[in-house]
Amino acid sequence: MLVVGEAEEDEGTYKLEEHAKIPWSSDGKVDFNTHKIYDLYKLNSPAVKLHGIMMVLAWMLLVVIGIVTARYNKDMLPGEKLLGTKVWFQVHRGAMVLAVLFVVIGFIPIFVEVQGYSQIIESGSAHPVLGILVTVLCFLNPIMALFRPDGDHKFRWIFNWAHLGVGVIAQVLAVVTVFLGYVLERSMMPNEALYVTITHLIVIAIICVVLEITKWKSYMKQKKQIENKNGVLPEDIEMKEVKDVSEPPKPSVLPFALMLLLGGFLFGSAMAILVIIADS
Repeated sequence: MLVVGEAEEDEGTYKLEEHAKIPWSSDGKVDFNTHKIYDLYKLNSPAVKLHGIMMVLAWMLLVVIGIVTARYNKDMLPGEKLLGTKVWFQVHRGAMVLAVLFVVIGFIPIFVEVQGYSQIIESGSAHPVLGILVTVLCFLNPIMALFRPDGDHKFRWIFNWAHLGVGVIAQVLAVVTVFLGYVLERSMMPNEALYVTITHLIVIAIICVVLEITKWKSYMKQKKQIENKNGVLPEDIEMKEVKDVSEPPKPSVLPFALMLLLGGFLFGSAMAILVIIADS
């Protein structure tokens, strides 16, 4: 075992400080009387890899699908229903439930591996703190959803903003936590994972900008239709059913097409990251 740490001088003598990094160790006992090449013991055990794989699937794939669907694809297959509710809602809920399940599967083995809370002080040491916080937020949103008021309730807007706020904060912190996990010694992640993840985020940002512009144009078009018909604009046309427009606005194909494109890319990039984790 090779331990690297600081030595503090005190009146001509040196006092060894506790090492701040995980010690390097060989993959077996070393006999110094023989000439033999030993390999480095891999810190990223199967439990560590399982943790990384589950978190990438949850936050880099499923949560993104759930958020984008709820934000930009509420008119997905408007004439169809899945299990009694709108298709977009089932996609959103299914993705988020799976994400919570994957977070739980990834959360437990890492605590077993490090035998509790990690005390190692190193680059990316905020990873366990943020990881616990993100996990709490991950459970908070579905709990809020269980007690959400009806769509026409006067306090529904409070739930909408709280649900959105907690979800966005959790997603942003999760991405930061993933990057901090890459630089941990225990993860032993190569730079390729960082490059793929950055590309992953850039593509998501570009597609979401396009979807946001499309959503705004649809809103302005519907607003103009209502004003031309009645001369009055309801306070929030997204939350109210428009019944007095001469021709109901047709759902745009672009958001659904972009959603399919984004889904394919998310799956491909997530699988690339998982391969890197498994092979590291």
